[in-house]
Amino acid sequence: MKSYRNQPKSYELWTVGQRVEWLLSRRRLTQTDAAKLMGISQSTVANIVGSAARKPSAVTLMKMARALDCAPSFILDGTGAALSYAGATRDDASELLGLFKELNADDQNMLMVFARTLARRPSTTDPA
Repeated sequence: MKSYRNQPKSYELWTVGQRVEWLLSRRRLTQTDAAKLMGISQSTVANIVGSAARKPSAVTLMKMARALDCAPSFILDGTGAALSYAGATRDDASELLGLFKELNADDQNMLMVFARTLARRPSTTDPA
C-alpha cells in the first residue's frame, strides 16, 4: 500500500483506482480486508485499484461507498465526502447511525417513517 502523506489539491484529478487505494490506506485496510467488508472479491478490488480506466458497477460502487464510509461520488469522480459519508458528531447519534446500518432495507424504511413522525416531518412519498 502506498503512503499518502500529502493530500492532493484536487481528488478529481485522481483515477477511481487511486481514490479507492487512498481510502484503503486511510482506513488501514488491505484489499483482502476491504473486499470482505464490501462483500466482493479481492480480485475485483485489485482490478479497480490497479486500472486507470476501470470503474465499478453501480452495485459495487454502493458496496464500496458503504464499506469505506464515503460518498459514492467521491469514488467515482472525486467529489462529495471523502472520509465520512454520514458521520455523526454525538455519541448517541453515532450509535443510532450504526444501528441503522445494521438493519435490512425494510427495517431501515420503517425506522425512517418513525423518525419522520417523531420529527413531525412529512414523508417524502406523501402527496402534497
